[in-house]
Amino acid sequence: MNIDQATRLSIVEFLSWLGHRPVTQKGRKFWYVSPFRNETKPSFKVNMEINMWYDFGEGAGGGIISLAKRVYNTNDVSMVLRRLQDKAPSTIVYFSRPAQPREPQCTMKNVVKKPLESQALLDYARRRGISSEVAKCYCKEISYEIYGRRYFTIAFPNSSGGYELRNPYFKGCMGRKDITVLEGEKVAELNTSCCHVFEGFFDFLSFRVLQAMGKLRLPAYGSTHYIILNSVNNLGKALREMTHVERIFTYLDNDQAGRKATETILGLYAPRTVDLSFMFEGHNDLNDYLLHLKADAKKQ
Repeated sequence: MNIDQATRLSIVEFLSWLGHRPVTQKGRKFWYVSPFRNETKPSFKVNMEINMWYDFGEGAGGGIISLAKRVYNTNDVSMVLRRLQDKAPSTIVYFSRPAQPREPQCTMKNVVKKPLESQALLDYARRRGISSEVAKCYCKEISYEIYGRRYFTIAFPNSSGGYELRNPYFKGCMGRKDITVLEGEKVAELNTSCCHVFEGFFDFLSFRVLQAMGKLRLPAYGSTHYIILNSVNNLGKALREMTHVERIFTYLDNDQAGRKATETILGLYAPRTVDLSFMFEGHNDLNDYLLHLKADAKKQ
């Protein structure tokens, strides 16, 4: 069993293998007495909408890997994977998200892709704190027609040939939704590796701007790459990219979904992971933090 398979195992089924049954259930939310201490009132919650657990008695939670590490009293992920494989029945129940109703799809016609040069789009990026130099380096411009009307968007490529699309009035994608993996700096004399993990591409662009401003100073590594989730739903794909790097820096959003994703990464790779969301504490994400810094600079 590999990490991707393990993270898709149903936590409810895992607890059932261990002999734990929910005390109450409301929809896809299950409440248990904690498997880690004696108690009479359930304080251990499993949310099967996102396949995550939270122990209100300890203020801790995460995904199935972090739970199994607690159950088996180990930080060795390889051992946890073996135990999960041994414990799992021959027919494994995997977690699946409830099907979301599909929105009507509008067909994009006469699609044109080219370097980012629209002044209106560059002005939009600038209002988001992103310099033209950084925006042009990593993004393209895509225009298309829907019902005879032409639209223009900033386009950020993903690893499956699709694009994340943004303009002041629209947020969507073209083609298959996927993560983006970018190769970064290399230092030949260093035999080390790291990756930086972002939720959205404007967070990654903000990171590049903050570096240019001298606000981010990180140690050098032999090889660096950048992972942009483009949606927290893509976390499983991103986890595979983190398997062999020596250091993982995370910059995920300071909301519930972002915190859960960070907890999942920490649960798998805690000794190697540095959660840098504290840098923008009090702000929703790295882009909000960048805008705050620039606003403060204008006041001075």
